[in-house]
Amino acid sequence: MEIIDVMKPVYKRANLDRRLFSKIRNQKSYKPSRGTEIALVIALELNMEETRDLLARTGIVLCKTNKSDVIVAFFIENKQYDMSLINEALEYYGLPILGERKS
Repeated sequence: MEIIDVMKPVYKRANLDRRLFSKIRNQKSYKPSRGTEIALVIALELNMEETRDLLARTGIVLCKTNKSDVIVAFFIENKQYDMSLINEALEYYGLPILGERKS
């Protein structure tokens, strides 16, 4: 199991731009995209039960018929929270990557 790099901010682990993360934290009315919310779940290294609970609070459900959701669920269930690996798998299948950070 990979240990969370506590020195690396959550927004970087989630592959998010600092300004976007600030907007999420400070603007109560801002609704992040589904991909951003899932990226934050990965960055926080939540288990599947915690993931389902947190996402359900925002109206998101990981669906067993959605290829992106199946890939994300696989990584969470196997406690693999490396955003690069998850995004590589998503790209392999031609799916949108998680996070929104501009390099």
